[in-house]
Amino acid sequence: MKTITATIPDRSGLEIEYLLKIGAYRTEGEVLKDALRQLLLSRPGYRIEIAVRLYTDGKISLGKAAELAGISFDEMKEVLLQRGIEPKLGIETIREALDDIDALKEI
Repeated sequence: MKTITATIPDRSGLEIEYLLKIGAYRTEGEVLKDALRQLLLSRPGYRIEIAVRLYTDGKISLGKAAELAGISFDEMKEVLLQRGIEPKLGIETIREALDDIDALKEI
């Protein structure tokens, strides 16, 4: 789990405080997690960009990148190729194999 410290405008802080008071959320972390989820749902291009960056940084496999981006394995390959990124099409580690299996199960 990552800890983040942020400074937010007074109004937003007040809104978070009252979301907790009315029982909409139990913690500030839940508010922020939901806000991030809603942001990524409303802007699917961000999900694709994050997936591409994580993939090129070697943090996730192609299958996991497709899952994160919310697109098919073949669509993810095409996204990478359009950006001049040659997808690795072999499995290099057991973790990658397991990630790809999990991603394919979701299809």
